[in-house]
Amino acid sequence: MEGHIAYSIIPRLRTPAVDPGKQIEIEVYLTGYGTPEWNKLHVGYSSPYVISEESSGEFEFSIKVVKDKMNGKVMQPVSGKDYLDHRKCDKIGMTTVLNEGYFLPVPESSSQGGFPRVMSELSWDGYPPILIRLNTVHKARAGDYDIYLSLTYGDQQQMFQDQKRVTFHVNSWWDRWKVPVTIVGIILVVPTFVMGIIELVRLISQLAGG
Repeated sequence: MEGHIAYSIIPRLRTPAVDPGKQIEIEVYLTGYGTPEWNKLHVGYSSPYVISEESSGEFEFSIKVVKDKMNGKVMQPVSGKDYLDHRKCDKIGMTTVLNEGYFLPVPESSSQGGFPRVMSELSWDGYPPILIRLNTVHKARAGDYDIYLSLTYGDQQQMFQDQKRVTFHVNSWWDRWKVPVTIVGIILVVPTFVMGIIELVRLISQLAGG
């Protein structure tokens, strides 16, 4: 299988619904096999009016590689809370190159006759390979919005691309307040209903006594 590479993006949306002004969080995993010579990950948004311009958000990366200081050769991948890297994004999105560690097999992992697990298929110290945090604007309109993820990768002979879409919902006024409004409504209605029952019982008693 030398020279063969294939990967798919596996997004996990932590926040399927948010209030305006709150943060969206998306975990990103990669599953597949092989080490591409070149790659880039692009993340974009379906609407320019939902992500904050002043503070759009950030990408958090949890995988790096250790290289030989003499020749620059990759020795092994490292990951977890001690190797976190943060990069800012803007209102348009972000394009970044993933280091080799994302495509390397997990050290000392056994393939058991199949493909070995790669680093970007797992979380490390509770951190996903990539975590996207995006800040919505306080006046974001209610509705569904899309985040597009695209991974382009390959070598001198071949190029591949995988794309995924994640949909999140910005809550409306009713989405945010329907539970307390409903509770208040019940509180107001129940005494009226009980008083009506009491009055009905009293009327029936008067009629029966008369």
